[in-house]
Amino acid sequence: MKQSILLIAILSLFALQLDARIDRYDEKGLKVSKKSCKSCHGNAYKVASMKKASGWKKFFKDDGKAFVAVHQGIPETEKIVALSKRKSKFKHLQRFLTQSASDSGVVSTCDGNFCGR
Repeated sequence: MKQSILLIAILSLFALQLDARIDRYDEKGLKVSKKSCKSCHGNAYKVASMKKASGWKKFFKDDGKAFVAVHQGIPETEKIVALSKRKSKFKHLQRFLTQSASDSGVVSTCDGNFCGR
């Protein structure tokens, strides 16, 4: 009986650790960043490390008005500005950049699954 309780406790701790690792970054946001931002800014983690988490939150507040203003009028960024109108992708990008910001502790070139390609 004690062995089964111990096994359940160990598996529960393992599951909690696995869940914490999954929440480390937003995978869809990483893909959006690679697809939309790489041509101008480079590696997705390099883009994320351009600001601290609080800076990204300010940049995306008010439905991303600052984000749109920075990218407005540049021919290469039309798809970025259009992205802000697609709320789900925009939210994923926001979440990824905030979670992978320079003060988040994420290694800026590789997270073990996606190495800046």
